[in-house]
Amino acid sequence: MKIGYSRKFSAAHILGNPECDKEWNQGMYGKCCNLHGHTWDVHFEVVGNVDEKSGMIVNFNVLKDIIDGLDHNLINDTVKLPTAENLVGYFVDKLRELELFSSIKVRLYESDHAWAEDEWRST
Repeated sequence: MKIGYSRKFSAAHILGNPECDKEWNQGMYGKCCNLHGHTWDVHFEVVGNVDEKSGMIVNFNVLKDIIDGLDHNLINDTVKLPTAENLVGYFVDKLRELELFSSIKVRLYESDHAWAEDEWRST
């Protein structure tokens, strides 16, 4: 069975690789080296078995709580280099920790025109 969950959240970040100097970071990330925020839009799609007792793969509130953990926070406190790509990886890892799914797909919109996506499948 496949289910999906989507939610928007607001959070700030600062882009910059701490292993690189200020000049390199400015060249790579430009004004995004400054503190700024987004209204992120994240979409989860997971495949798993429906639990007979609960009738669900997972309670949607569990998925909501994973997203809400970043809401109105500085993402740098949670993700070392919080690019859209690394945030997708963070969400995939959080979903994998639940050990409920055989397939996970996460798409994260940083804006209306910029997104990152990744998928994981158990072997």
